[in-house]
Amino acid sequence: MKDKKSVFWGVIIILLAVYVIASKMMALPDIPVIKIAFTILLAYIIFNGIRKLHFGEIFIPLAIIAWMFDKALGIENLTPWPVLIAAVLLSIGFSMIFKKRRFVVKSGRDISMATFDNVDINEADGSTITVNNTFGELSKYVNSNDFTTGEIKNTFGETRVYFNNAVMADGKATLYIDNTFGEVYVYLPNTWRMEMKRNNSLGDISVKGTGNNDMDAPFIKIEANNTFGDISIRFE
Repeated sequence: MKDKKSVFWGVIIILLAVYVIASKMMALPDIPVIKIAFTILLAYIIFNGIRKLHFGEIFIPLAIIAWMFDKALGIENLTPWPVLIAAVLLSIGFSMIFKKRRFVVKSGRDISMATFDNVDINEADGSTITVNNTFGELSKYVNSNDFTTGEIKNTFGETRVYFNNAVMADGKATLYIDNTFGEVYVYLPNTWRMEMKRNNSLGDISVKGTGNNDMDAPFIKIEANNTFGDISIRFE
């Protein structure tokens, strides 16, 4: 992940260099480079705020950007204090509305969650595991003696799924991961062999640790779809 962040900021710096040259050669808006760089930094903070649902990291950077470009936006009479105060109030208001609300629904072996709290789920499971998490933090411990199929859906949240106590039926299983604007951590025993198909858009899919290379080892096939988020597969 650190390498991808370095690449991201490296590309941004290169683009800034291109802008400096191009602004002297073509009719581009005369915006100071430092202002562009600061705007990019604030946009990055907003992006992370949206992913983690930290409202202060969303509204306050937006207010600062509005203040920086108030003349172009025609809102000089609203900056700086009205916009900044409104941003602080919006941050507090949204944080109060979406604070510590928990709705956990369990149906059979399905676990659905729409929450802004942290939930740990540790119970007996069947062959099929389904975990849905939206706007919250969820930790699921898979306890199955005949695991065959799993599905993890995460949107604007953080999900951790532990397969350390799972036993595959017939020595093979399939796991589907769909992550949007969030973080998914999947913990696998290092005795398992893994094959992964990745579909990544503006995010990061990583593998930490090493699985088993023995062709006779328990085999899990993972299909990971990631958009504006992080998926991390970790062998333990």
